Order: sequence, then structure tokens, then C-alpha cells
Amino acid sequence: MHVFSVTEEVRDDELGPVVARLLGRTPSEVRLRHDGFGRPRLDAEAIALSVCRDQGTLLLALSAAGSVALSAATVPASFGTGALLPFTRAEREHAERTPADRRTTVLTQLWTRKEAALRLVGRGGFARAAELDVLVDGTDGSVLVPQAGMLGAGGTAYVGDLPAAPGTVASLATSEPAGEVRVWQVRCPVPVGS
Repeated sequence: MHVFSVTEEVRDDELGPVVARLLGRTPSEVRLRHDGFGRPRLDAEAIALSVCRDQGTLLLALSAAGSVALSAATVPASFGTGALLPFTRAEREHAERTPADRRTTVLTQLWTRKEAALRLVGRGGFARAAELDVLVDGTDGSVLVPQAGMLGAGGTAYVGDLPAAPGTVASLATSEPAGEVRVWQVRCPVPVGS
């Protein structure tokens, strides 16, 4: 599993050449399509692709084993009471035990884990966010994802945290144990406009 943190702005129309360069291929050899949710996917490849943008940060995950999803978020200054609704009782209690100056970071990290796992489910998954407990410290990262009605299958997801810039957090979720995850900081790997 490889995750690339691209430090320069990449437009949507440049995403294909960026992925091609990361795979060591020419842009004509790599075709991107969009699935029913508008997410970019590699066409006719045995490699899963996930793309996540958050305030200038672009994360790309490439995996040869199973599906992968990413989530990144800027840590807010505070959380209102209503922002706690998508968290389980155990997650809220965990946040309450956290020192006040780290609480928003912890809650944002829990949210990115949750969001990445629910992105694997597809349509309808976020309606079940409050049922998904992503407290995985000290485990293999496996979490039980609730079934999201007729449109989304439940099952096991494997979540983990990624290194991120100060003031941001990021997580990934996979449908299979990820094994080693390599995170690469890269500049825009193709010239802008090519």
C-alpha cells in the first residue's frame, strides 16, 4: 500500500497524468473513470485508487489488495455539542478523558477514521456513523462496519492514521489488512498543465 501526499496543487484534469507518473507509466496507459459516487477509479487495473482533498492537501492511495479509502480534515478550533452525534458512546467518553487542548484533534482523528471506513461501504453508509466505533488503539485496526441498508454492505474495515501536516489529520481504511503502508511526500509529479 502506498499513500502519496502531493504538496502542490493538482487540478482534476491533471490527476490521470499524476497517477500515471506514480505508477511509472505514460498518461496514455492510465485511464481514470468515475464510479457511481463520482470517485476517480483506475480503469481496467487491478490497483485500487482513492483520492482525498482537504484545503490544498491531495492524498492518493494505491493498493494492489482490496479497496482503499482516505479521509483528511483540518482540525477545527472547537466542536459544538451537535458535532458529537456521529460518535459512539465509547468514542465520546474517550474524547472526554482526553486533555482539553487535544480534544478537537482526537475527535477529528476519530472522524477521519470513521469517514474512511464508511467510504468503503458506499451510498448510505454515513447514516450509520454513530454505530461505527473506530477506537482501534493497540489492535490490528479492524472495525466492524454496520450494514447500511440495501445499498451498502457491512463487514470489516481496517483503519489507520496517516502522518499529516500540523493542524490536520488523515486516515485510511482498507477492505483487507493493509500490511505495510508507505507514505510518500511528493511535489507535483507532472508539470502543471501537461
